[in-house]
Amino acid sequence: MFRPVQQLKNYKNAKKCIERQEAAVRSWMPPEAAWKAIDILAAQYGVRRENGATDNRLRRQITKRMVEGAIQE
Repeated sequence: MFRPVQQLKNYKNAKKCIERQEAAVRSWMPPEAAWKAIDILAAQYGVRRENGATDNRLRRQITKRMVEGAIQE
């Protein structure tokens, strides 16, 4: 369902991958809960929502985590 992290070469690719994953998560969630899709992805990548963190901040942290993972492997 999700692209392997090894294929992510840079932040731009990671950002597009996150958008696709978020859309995939939203597709199986009921509409009233679709706003939680980013939280589900954040949990999957081990990113915690700090006090008052916006969805965009979570996306940046997930992107950073994905790119770091691609570099380490």
